[in-house]
Amino acid sequence: MWIDRSVHTEYFRNVKREQRDKVRRENTRKRLLDAAEQVFAEKGYHEASTSDIARRAGAGQGTFYRNFSDKRAVFEVLATRLVESLVAAVNEVELRSPTNFAEYREASVLASRAVAHAVARNRVLVQLILRDGPTVDREFADYVEQMIDQFAQIATHYLQQAIAKGFMTVGNTNLIGQAFVGIAMRLVHLLLRDRLPGADIDQLVSDAIDLAFFGLGRPDNERGKPGATPPAMENCARPA
Repeated sequence: MWIDRSVHTEYFRNVKREQRDKVRRENTRKRLLDAAEQVFAEKGYHEASTSDIARRAGAGQGTFYRNFSDKRAVFEVLATRLVESLVAAVNEVELRSPTNFAEYREASVLASRAVAHAVARNRVLVQLILRDGPTVDREFADYVEQMIDQFAQIATHYLQQAIAKGFMTVGNTNLIGQAFVGIAMRLVHLLLRDRLPGADIDQLVSDAIDLAFFGLGRPDNERGKPGATPPAMENCARPA
C-alpha cells in the first residue's frame, strides 16, 4: 500500500503549529491577567484602563481585545480565579471522613487553615476583589455576594453532615454557616489591613473554630475543652 509521506509530514507540522499557538495564547492571556491584577491594585478598578493593562503586559490594544471584551471581563476572570484557588486549597487537604466530634473539629481546622493560607498567598487579589468588586456595578456586587455565599454553603454542608452523624446538634445550619463566614471575613479584613500584627494564622484559625464549636464560657484550663481561653485572642489589641 502506497503512503504519501508528505501528507503525514504536513499534518504533524500543523499539529505542532497549533500546539505552539495554543501555548502562546495561554501565556499571553496569563500575562494580561497578571498585569491587570497589578494595575487594578495600584490604580483601583475605576481608574485603570485597558491601555494601562496592555502596556503593563507588554502587549498591544488589539491583543488585549482578542482576549477580553473590556476591563470588567478581566476583573471577573480574576475574581473567578481567586475563588477557584481558594476552593482548590480545601480540596488539596487530605481529609478522611470524621468519626467523632474531635475528628470533625480537626478536619474543620485543617480545611480552614488551607483557605487562610491561600488568602495570604493571594493577598493583593483578595483585597482587590473585596474592595472594588462591590463598586463595579450591581451585577458584579451580586457576583461577589455569591462568591461569599459559596463558602457559607460549604460550611452549611459540613454542619449538616456533622448533625447527620450525631457529632453536633445545632438549629439553623444556614444561619450558622453564614455566621462562620462572617467570622472569617472579619479576620481576613483585620489581617489584610495589618491590624493583627504578629498574629499566627494557624492559631487564629484554631481559636475561631473553637469559638464556633464551643462558644463562650469559663475556661477549665484545658485547651480544646468548652470555655477554654483562646491564646491568640488574648494577645489581640483591644480598641482604645
